[in-house]
Amino acid sequence: MGRRERPSLLRVGRVVRAQGLRGEVTILLETDVEACVAAGRTLRVGREGAPARPLRVQASRVRASRATVKFAEVETREEAEALVGATVTLPRAEAPPLPEGRFYQADLVGLRVETEAGEALGDVVGILPTGGVDVLVVRRGTGEWLLPAARAFVVAVDLPGSRLVVRVPEGLADAQAV
Repeated sequence: MGRRERPSLLRVGRVVRAQGLRGEVTILLETDVEACVAAGRTLRVGREGAPARPLRVQASRVRASRATVKFAEVETREEAEALVGATVTLPRAEAPPLPEGRFYQADLVGLRVETEAGEALGDVVGILPTGGVDVLVVRRGTGEWLLPAARAFVVAVDLPGSRLVVRVPEGLADAQAV
């Protein structure tokens, strides 16, 4: 399989609610890289099918998988409520660099999943945050199965080869596929 084009925007999360009276919002994060929502960073906030609006982070607090963010351009609760449901992204070129062995979730979605022997097990179609080890959603045919994104199961991430090499207990993928 050829090299997969990485998306130009990294999905940071989704605005889930307005917070307080001064225009703060709560973002359900889809990354564990807190620097993505750090003060001074400009994020793109918008709905599907509409142009995203650049908003500068004035202040942020991260707790577990949520961030409370104050955008400089959003001053009232009403303005914050208008953002609920919007997707929050960051241009890849502006994303904080990651240490060796760490990856943005957006880079894993779309990878082909295969065993160490090269047997195809499906494609990563999503990632479920659990508060502990994230879980990869793998689609094979019309069914899906779940794989913990733990070192015990993920042997290698090969972004140039568009594949995720895994070690799964016998029958796990078959038992879960619907």
